[in-house]
Amino acid sequence: MTAAVRRGGLIQLPTEFSSGGQQAKTEAGNEAYRSAMSSEPKRRKRSYYVASANKKRGNFLDCDVGRGFLVTINPKQERRATLTAYSLLNEAADRLYGPQKISEENKVDGDIEAELKSIREDGCRFKKLRTEIPANIFIRTTLEKPVDILSDVFERMPKNINYIHRFVAVLATCKTQPENISKKVLEILAENFSEGMETITFMVQLKARHNNEYKESAKRQDFCRKLAESIQEANSSFVPDLKDPSLVVNVDVLQKVCCISLLPHYKRFKKYNPEQFVEPLTEKPQDEKTATDLQEEGRSQLEQGSEEAIEASEKEIGVAIDSGEIGSEIKEQDK
Repeated sequence: MTAAVRRGGLIQLPTEFSSGGQQAKTEAGNEAYRSAMSSEPKRRKRSYYVASANKKRGNFLDCDVGRGFLVTINPKQERRATLTAYSLLNEAADRLYGPQKISEENKVDGDIEAELKSIREDGCRFKKLRTEIPANIFIRTTLEKPVDILSDVFERMPKNINYIHRFVAVLATCKTQPENISKKVLEILAENFSEGMETITFMVQLKARHNNEYKESAKRQDFCRKLAESIQEANSSFVPDLKDPSLVVNVDVLQKVCCISLLPHYKRFKKYNPEQFVEPLTEKPQDEKTATDLQEEGRSQLEQGSEEAIEASEKEIGVAIDSGEIGSEIKEQDK
């Protein structure tokens, strides 16, 4: 590097630090930038972008997910609600299918984390998927009969259930167009019910969230009516009943994904609301009644006592009239 030279009391900078040298370096840098931009950028293969999109959407609900459970929860307690749902489902699956066994392929000697990771990826019975809708999660399952699992969950529901407002089994997912939903519903009914069987009363209901296609109530009612007619045409054993159906064909639309469920025991399981289902099981005993309950009971007893007193007085008056006592008293007063 060239040192600075003193000439006549002034210090002359070397060429690379002078304005001319700086300008040369700037021009060289601009030339390199122009040459780099002029060359065509390297294009990636289409498979790269497809893989990135699939990796990004890996934990989200999609139209091709299949079987699972749609859970409506308290959004402020999502983690606790998810753990509760996992616990209920795993206990029911162990009762129906036995404990989950680890295959020899998943066992990794001396590496517990790798073993757990392989179990999660390959042999996990239940896996949570996000729905991008507040207070709603989807738990995908590899087991074949989610309806039986959920029925076992409600039959053995613990009394201290919290944070879960609705719990339904999903048999299939599809796109939200009416023709796609009708086709998938008829396929599910054909797989589970054969023609010529006993009469089955049913009802169709549709719930849409974050979807403009079914936003209006008139469109939802028209869709349910047409779907019910299609079900009757496909199988004459199905008879509509809006008051007390033995089977509810439930359709949940979440943005661009439709979840289809068959819900037996709809009224018995309190519309598949765990919190309402366990309320009759947790009634307060006689000695644990609140002050409000005691006040209401006292008020009803007073009202009942006053009614009994009025009835007794009316009976006494009737007896006195029949015997003529009241008539004689009135005559004496007139005199």
